[in-house]
Amino acid sequence: MADASHELRTPLSTIAGYTELARTRPDPETSAVALGKVEEEAGRIATAILDAQWERNRSLLKVGS
Repeated sequence: MADASHELRTPLSTIAGYTELARTRPDPETSAVALGKVEEEAGRIATAILDAQWERNRSLLKVGS
């Protein structure tokens, strides 16, 4: 669980930072870069969640065997 927590905290912090950047610097180039980073980090969160679900299901299968 500690690994999953870290894997979520880091991208969430990045998302928060780049969202603030996009909000406070309205020029299109900066906003595009910031929003690209937000999208990338959101993908990392989705991957971390799917990986955690996979590991949990795998553990349940081992216990049930």
